[in-house]
Amino acid sequence: MATEWEAIWDSIVDTASALSEAVAKGLTRLFGSANEREIRRLRLRVDRINELAARMRELSDQQLRELTDDFRRRLREGETLADLLPEAFAACREAAHRTLGKGKWVDDPFTGKKIPYMAPTSTCSSWVALCCTKAR
Repeated sequence: MATEWEAIWDSIVDTASALSEAVAKGLTRLFGSANEREIRRLRLRVDRINELAARMRELSDQQLRELTDDFRRRLREGETLADLLPEAFAACREAAHRTLGKGKWVDDPFTGKKIPYMAPTSTCSSWVALCCTKAR
């Protein structure tokens, strides 16, 4: 009798497990994996940074340097690092490109376009902090 109940219990557990896996796969298809959701979220930021790249290229070296003071002023006035991130990253990328020359170009994983290489940091906010604290 015990083995009969164990067999029934095992069957129930197997069915529940299979159902759980099917639901998880369905939800992943519907909403995307955690990585896909993170890429979608970052895509907006990357698009904004790439939009600002042309404007940064048009700035003179002096105007690009003056952005640091502008970023500091905006921080004092209450803007957050997250608010400044796209513009500051675009400015840092342009400054690195001008300082290092053509340097190394890589394919943007989102657009496939060639962009200047910048080594990643632990957080994107590090670039903003760098722009706001280091004056050249």
